[in-house]
Amino acid sequence: TNQVSVDGLRKDKMVKENSKNERQFDSQAFQMEAPSDLEMAELLSQYMQPQDKRKQNTMVAGEEGQIQKNGDEQDVTIQAPEEEEENALTQDPNGEENGVDKGIFHQMKFIILGFNEEETEQLTVLIEDKGGCVLACGKTRQVADIAIVPLMGFPVDVTVSEILTNAWLQMCVEGDQVLPYDGWLSRPIELPETEPLSSCCLCVSGYVGVERECIMHLAQLLGARCQDHFARKSKKDLKANTHLVVNYPSGSKYEAAKKWTIPAVGREWISACLKTGKHVPEDDYFIEVLEKKRLQ
Repeated sequence: TNQVSVDGLRKDKMVKENSKNERQFDSQAFQMEAPSDLEMAELLSQYMQPQDKRKQNTMVAGEEGQIQKNGDEQDVTIQAPEEEEENALTQDPNGEENGVDKGIFHQMKFIILGFNEEETEQLTVLIEDKGGCVLACGKTRQVADIAIVPLMGFPVDVTVSEILTNAWLQMCVEGDQVLPYDGWLSRPIELPETEPLSSCCLCVSGYVGVERECIMHLAQLLGARCQDHFARKSKKDLKANTHLVVNYPSGSKYEAAKKWTIPAVGREWISACLKTGKHVPEDDYFIEVLEKKRLQ
C-alpha cells in the first residue's frame, strides 16, 4: 500500500512538471505529451525495487527451483527442479525420451549358449551395457529374441527368433549399431574337413577389430599361415606371402602386392573357400574387381 501511494505522489509531481515545461515552449515548435497514468505507474514501479535486490546473487533452492548466476550480476537463469525437468522432456513417436540413450539392444532379449562361465559373463556385460537383457538358460519361460553362440556354432535346444554369433555381437558393440543378421560373420560357420589353404601365407591389411581377428582365425583353420608383415621373400621368421587380404585397393601393402604380382583379394575370398571347402580361384575376388561391384 505504501509503495502504491509513493508511486501516486511521484506520478502527480512528474505530471505537474511536464505541464510546466510544456508552457515554456512554443506549441507549434515542440509539444511533449504527458504519459498516461498507467504508463507512468509501470515506469516508476521498475525503479521502486532496492538496488541490492536487482543485483541479488544468492542461490535459492527449494520446490520453486534454483536461481544461478551466469556471468554478469544481473544475468540469472532459473533452473526447474529435477522432477519438473524430467516431466518436461519431450518424447519421440516410439515413447522414448529425447536425449536419453537407451542402447542399441534396448528391449532385446538374449540367451547365451556354448561358452564357459567367464566368456558368458563378458558377453553378458556387453549386452547389458547396450540396454539388452540376458535370460538365464532353463530358468525362464520367456522366449529370447536372439541366441548368441560361438562362431563355429553350438546346438540350440530352446525357442529363439534368431541364432547369431559372438562375432556379430562384438561387431555391433564396436560400431554401436545393430548389424544385419545376414552378414558373413553373423551366422555360425561350418568348417570343411579339409585345409584347402595349407600352402598359403596371408597378410591381412585394412581390416580392424573383431573382423580382422576373425579373418585371421578362419584362414588359420583353413590351413593358412598368417603374419603381420608383408614379405616378398622368406627370411628369418617370415615366410614369403602368397596373398594379401585387403579391404580397399589402396595403401603401401597393396602397392607392393601389385609391384610383386602377389594376389590382393578381399575377405570374400576367405568366405568362398569356407563355403566350398576348396582353394577357390582368386580371379573373382581381386580387390579391384570387388571394389567395382561395390561402386555399381
